[in-house]
Amino acid sequence: MISELFLQLSRSPDAVIFSLPERDILAAEFMQTVELIKRYLQQSTAKRWWVSDTDKYTFSVGLFAVLAAGAEPVLLPDALPKTQALLRDAFDDRLNVSAIDTSERACVTAFTQPLLPEQTIVVYSSGSSGTPCANRKTLAALSRECHVQEALFGERVTGQPVVATVAPYHMYGLLFSVLWPLMSGRTIETCILHYPEQLDDVLRGDAAKCIVASPAQLSRLDSRRKTLSPCTIFSSAAALAQKDALALLTTYGVTPIEILGSSETGGIAWREQVAARTPWQALTGVDVSCDDEQGMWVRSPWIDNEGGCRSGDRIKIHEDGRFDLLGRVDSLVKCEGKRVSLQAIEQSVIGLDEIDEVRAILLKEHREKIALVVVPSERGWALLVSKGKVALNDLITAKLTTVVERVALPKRFRYLKTLPQNAQGKTLQAALPKVTLPHVTKIMAVSDEQVRLTLAIPVNCVYFQGHFTDTPLLPGLTQLCWAQHFAKLYLPQCGLPVSQIPQLKFSKVIKPGTECELELNQTAKGFRFAYWRGGKLLSKGSVNCEERA
Repeated sequence: MISELFLQLSRSPDAVIFSLPERDILAAEFMQTVELIKRYLQQSTAKRWWVSDTDKYTFSVGLFAVLAAGAEPVLLPDALPKTQALLRDAFDDRLNVSAIDTSERACVTAFTQPLLPEQTIVVYSSGSSGTPCANRKTLAALSRECHVQEALFGERVTGQPVVATVAPYHMYGLLFSVLWPLMSGRTIETCILHYPEQLDDVLRGDAAKCIVASPAQLSRLDSRRKTLSPCTIFSSAAALAQKDALALLTTYGVTPIEILGSSETGGIAWREQVAARTPWQALTGVDVSCDDEQGMWVRSPWIDNEGGCRSGDRIKIHEDGRFDLLGRVDSLVKCEGKRVSLQAIEQSVIGLDEIDEVRAILLKEHREKIALVVVPSERGWALLVSKGKVALNDLITAKLTTVVERVALPKRFRYLKTLPQNAQGKTLQAALPKVTLPHVTKIMAVSDEQVRLTLAIPVNCVYFQGHFTDTPLLPGLTQLCWAQHFAKLYLPQCGLPVSQIPQLKFSKVIKPGTECELELNQTAKGFRFAYWRGGKLLSKGSVNCEERA
């Protein structure tokens, strides 16, 4: 039980429970630091503390110190100013352990007292809509879920330290990278793997590790260099595309264990994609059913509501109890009075060899219309380069004519390298319709170090708003950011952060509706860019990127 964690740790004070880059943290030091921070918290009248550390060690200290002080930890989905303002009434004060001097910890007695099973942790989920939602979980419920994970997967990760690409303040990260390892006595490596290159290094290392990841990182690994990895991979927060699961198996010899769940329901099911359309298997003790609308209902030992919880997913249950995900319940919309399944549109389009990912959205402007945000495959990008955007638009439309009525055929298309996602790998639906990038109407790949794009700049681009009211002009900063965005997409060595801008010159203004060309050239330190229209230079600059570590 999580409530008895410190009694458990007190029996093995010399056990290594956290591994920092510079040193290891023993159980004794962890318990002493928790006691020190507990005393610090008891000087305040606050009863709800936002635990804002991102490092897993200081986060864990803060989390358990708040509980030890008899208060309630609150975990926000991020630390953005907008989120803090929106949820300011959700907590009384903020705790940042990394900003507190803990050097006197050796002078205090280690915390070894039991916590109360009914104590709660509040986890705010961000979700795809961006509206935070509070989920209050008891230590008893979280303990039951951790016990099930250990029973199902414990033997696979025996002796493996835990390393993560996900933050500890989300439900998945909290359970898999903090609570379950602490309860089962596994060492937690505190550094977060922010970049695919870091994850690739771990997978190619000799040490077997338990990797807690999300599709956002797993889909971006280099599949060209094959090696056998001794690691175990968990993936959650979003469904892992079949092609990415198979790429991991082919490249590293590892089949990721996918966990289906949410902050509201906790863990629901798991699977390993060894074949196309691998169904999901409910976790031990979880009962999955569906209603008349195929909406999924979940009942489990870690859901306090006896009636269960309705998920936002639609499912089809097989005779053996396993199930397929059919999409979201909220994917059914009305367009011009006609009932349309956005999920059906997406499933049809994804069947094309030219498409890797797609999201269908309903735009409500002067008339309702369906728009598609598409990630083409290599074959799709080749078609865009050779025949232009209209050719791929027509291919998708032809595919959909047998699926939806004419009024529901997509009227707008946007082609991206990746879908906009949050840190947990969930597609940000609210970000899809915003026109923040120009339309790429033609791609002329000259070489690996040079590319030339034809851009159509939409009249309703958000960056024209307020710049200026009477005569809208494209800001210079936007031109620079667009150049960086496309350089990152098309020039292989330009994905690192910008370190310096040695040259920047704006010669002519760019107005709404302009069609222009963007030329990008890779340099030894970064890239050069130039915007042209009708052979006349509009702006140019050079950008240096940080050196790869």
